[in-house]
Amino acid sequence: MSPATNEEIWKGKFGDEYTERNKDAYKARWPFWDRFCKSWGFDSVLEVGCNVAPNIGMISAIKENQKDVWGCDINANALWKGRRLEPGLNLVYASALDLPFQDEWFDFVFTAGVLIHLHPDSRERAMQEIIRVSNGYVGAIEYECPEFQEIKYRGLNNVLYKGPWGDIYEKRYGLRPVHKEKLRKDDGWDNCTFWLFAIR
Repeated sequence: MSPATNEEIWKGKFGDEYTERNKDAYKARWPFWDRFCKSWGFDSVLEVGCNVAPNIGMISAIKENQKDVWGCDINANALWKGRRLEPGLNLVYASALDLPFQDEWFDFVFTAGVLIHLHPDSRERAMQEIIRVSNGYVGAIEYECPEFQEIKYRGLNNVLYKGPWGDIYEKRYGLRPVHKEKLRKDDGWDNCTFWLFAIR
């Protein structure tokens, strides 16, 4: 499967089914985002791969400011649902591999369960784009593993990987780690790791 084919899968029925299957998975995340926003207080935020925008919807509600909270995704159906659920948010149809934003545009750019679904040949392009559009901090909420480990997902190959995302951001791209924590399934995160990095 090529990187382009991988994206086509998430744009179509497979991605639609993912959205429907996870529609109630986000409800327990409010305490995490409340604590995060009160600790860091970023003015402008972008979630890359926002799906129906539950994360940035919570961030926006906590910040009480939707003007500078943005999300992008390649699944049009998810964005349509997100606009109905969160009509004040800025939701854009865009690939993580080619973000339509100027350099250093956002204070905080993050993914939540997105890097794990990228094709091996495109994952670092997405990480470079995320770094490019941030002027301060980068976050990743992903499945962690010391070495890349492919996991067959819904009968498909090349659509789910655990990996050393934090090591790549730190050691390959020189980002400075400022926070790391394990997130639990009970908190709506399916046992992921959260990394926060400073660009400078």
